[in-house]
Amino acid sequence: MDDTDKNTTKTTEQFDTSIYVRDEYKNIVTIWMLKAMLKLDCHRKFIDTKDCSFSQNEIASFLGLGHFIDVGKKRFKKELIMEAMRSKYEKLTSNKPIHKKTTLDKNTDKMSEMLGLETQEATILKFVVLLLHVTILDQTLSLARFEFKSRQIIQAISILLDIPYKRTREILSSGSKLDKASLISISTNKNIDFSDSIKVSNEIFVENMCELDGDILNTIESIVRKASEPELILRDYSHMVADIDVLVNYMQHATDNRTKGANVLLYGLPGTGKTQLAKTVAKVVKKN
Repeated sequence: MDDTDKNTTKTTEQFDTSIYVRDEYKNIVTIWMLKAMLKLDCHRKFIDTKDCSFSQNEIASFLGLGHFIDVGKKRFKKELIMEAMRSKYEKLTSNKPIHKKTTLDKNTDKMSEMLGLETQEATILKFVVLLLHVTILDQTLSLARFEFKSRQIIQAISILLDIPYKRTREILSSGSKLDKASLISISTNKNIDFSDSIKVSNEIFVENMCELDGDILNTIESIVRKASEPELILRDYSHMVADIDVLVNYMQHATDNRTKGANVLLYGLPGTGKTQLAKTVAKVVKKN
């Protein structure tokens, strides 16, 4: 090994990936980055064969390609770089160690139980959360050569997560479980970066999902706010006793039995008391 090899190897070994991502997420983030390079053609903007350089050296170092940085035309070979990425991807995806659940895995499991999310819905939720939490993953996906519009974003997620395009579109569509819960929505505008096309409730939710290992209610509090106390009591609804009894009993039974999908539609013009009624019934059910 010559001096150049020693220096480049040392540089690669010393690169600290924890600056960019927590260790528990390193492997899955690396897999998605490599898959983006290989299957979304992100390598075309990443590898500059004319200048014999990478468009972003930090991505190269993160992926273990630091030894190709500043090596000159003779050693900067696209085919060698592509082979190195394919080899690393195969190694990471073929190794199947005992899976230790990450903080995000645990929080997604809890969220799935509460919202009734299916496996593919939970997988997309985890991907979006990590995409918005790990900047270097977004930087890699933003190297894709397509326009960042809703159709292309859905197609990319479908490829990265091995979920059929039609199902991915359903999961991310308006009116889906993730959309109704205000967890994820897709922008219809053309955007500069990949992550700009995907919206979540707020940044605190993303941080809590990745870092807060505890009561899921603390995470949920970041996307909802506690309602104010009702100004009315059940006696104020004496003109509709029969309807109120049905409503309270229904919600009490659903709450006691943790029934999923129990919904009540309140309709009427603005200012007719729909919110007050919901608050009043909720307080009675909670008290019982």
